[in-house]
Amino acid sequence: MKALDALRPRDIQPFSTDDEPTVIQLFESFTAPLRGGRNGTQESTVATAKALHLLAPAFLPLWDNPIARAYGQFPMLAHNYVAFCWQMRKMAGALRPCLPNPDDCTVLKRLDEFSYAVYTQQWVQLGLA
Repeated sequence: MKALDALRPRDIQPFSTDDEPTVIQLFESFTAPLRGGRNGTQESTVATAKALHLLAPAFLPLWDNPIARAYGQFPMLAHNYVAFCWQMRKMAGALRPCLPNPDDCTVLKRLDEFSYAVYTQQWVQLGLA
């Protein structure tokens, strides 16, 4: 809880190599207790990311299987989640100047909604040339 309390008020932008061990420890600590599936024995790193995001929403990003694959972070292990944090930090830095009016939606929430619409639900097709 002490580690989460320290991360809760933070934004993804100052994410650094100093944060990696804490994020890995939290990720691994949450994964086993959040087992699901048949007989509650299947580990769910999606549930792990969701729980961590709820506890530190501006610092720890959400992912699911399609999103992790789209960002090249499969299998979804702790080190992949850290790499995903780095990717979200970079994207948040690029997106932030486009959001001149602060509101109650974090940059990570905006990025998650984008990724969910594009990669999970496929509601949006990217016209990348």
